[in-house]
Order: sequence, then structure tokens, then C-alpha cells
Amino acid sequence: MVYRPALYLVAFGLLADILPARAADLVVPGDFDTIQAAIDAATDGDVVLVEPGTYVENLTLKTGVDVRGREAARTLLEATDTGQPTVLATSANNVVFGNITLVTPGVGIDVIDSTEVQI
Repeated sequence: MVYRPALYLVAFGLLADILPARAADLVVPGDFDTIQAAIDAATDGDVVLVEPGTYVENLTLKTGVDVRGREAARTLLEATDTGQPTVLATSANNVVFGNITLVTPGVGIDVIDSTEVQI
């Protein structure tokens, strides 16, 4: 048998183009300081994993990016701007938001022109 490294590299390259890329886990506060920064950096299929703690920010969800807390009882989200929804999904499709406790009075989650949003 003749070893042909160029042939194997071409075959591997073609296979890499066919197989879907593995979704990334973006950890807050490990990889990013804020949840929104992780959402903004994420691409379709990624998961933003939020470690226990209290986070003070308003979030805007993004299509195809899931946001999940590790422990709902110890992962708290408080709005910076209480005049706005704590979490907003505008034209965000195929999204999961869960395992995070919202502690701000007012509108917790607002979903506008979005489909397949699981809370």
C-alpha cells in the first residue's frame, strides 16, 4: 500500500466542509465578563453558559444562540434599565433561555417577531 498524504489531506478537508461545525460553549464569567458580550460573540448553534452569580444587565437574545444558567436558584439577572425588558427577543429565532432567575420588577421577558423561543 502506498501512503499518499496529499490525498488524505484533501479527503479530510472535504469531510470537514461536509460535517457541521461543533457548537461552542461560551462561559460567563470565564470567557466573557458579561452575558451580553458572550451573546454578541456567539454564532448560530453556540451556547452561553452562565455560572452562578448576580448579573446586572439587560439582554438582547440572538437567533440560534441559547443562554442557560448552570443553577437557576443561584444565577440571578437584574436589569440595568428597569424601563426596558430584562430580556428581549426581537427577530430572534430558535432560541432557548433558561435556568436563570429574573429579579427585577417590571417586564421580565419580551418576545417580538420571533419564533421557536423556549423559556
